[in-house]
Formats: sequence, C-alpha cells, structure tokens
Amino acid sequence: MDLGLVYEVALEHDQLEVQLTLTTPGCPMSNTIIKATEQILLKRFTHLDVKVNLVWSPPWSNKMITEEGLQQLAGR
Repeated sequence: MDLGLVYEVALEHDQLEVQLTLTTPGCPMSNTIIKATEQILLKRFTHLDVKVNLVWSPPWSNKMITEEGLQQLAGR
C-alpha cells in the first residue's frame, strides 16, 4: 500500500477484488507478486473469493509512494 501499487480494493458480496500495478510493465516478478497477493488474501479471508487484477492505468510513479513508504525505503 505504501508504495502506491494498490489502486483499488473492492468488496462486493463474497468477492474481494484488488486492482494493483507494478513499477514497470516488464517487471519479471509480476506473476509472483500477483500470486503472492492472492495467496495472502485467501489465507486471511478464507470465506471470500479473491481476484487480483494487474492494471497499467494510471501509470505508476514514485510520487504515489506515501510518506511512510518513503521513510521505510530510507531505512528509518
């Protein structure tokens, strides 16, 4: 969340849907990140159908990082 990669989280009925992006379209970790996100959410919300969608609009920029995220990246 603090890196600005999660654009939207929606809960409708029994479906949890997450819209997220990556820093670059060619990220070699894209499948790993999507699957890990799904697995974490499914483990936490066992009663929900979880769907994680990769989106590219709007494009990510470092301006989307929260203040807390910047502090974590700086090692504080």
